[in-house]
Amino acid sequence: PDGMTKAAKMVAYREGLGDVMAEGADATAKHFGHPELAMTVKGQGIPAYDPRGLKGMGMGYAT
Repeated sequence: PDGMTKAAKMVAYREGLGDVMAEGADATAKHFGHPELAMTVKGQGIPAYDPRGLKGMGMGYAT
């Protein structure tokens, strides 16, 4: 938990690597030279839940 708390604060205050991570998964992957590793759809991060049940989410990914 200590490491996660530190990482969350680095992102919140945009300190060090947290500045890159604050821009999202797509920007972080591009920063490290591997955009193919970003788990995104059109630059949007994939949620930690199944969006298929939410019709509005499908429209968001489609457009």
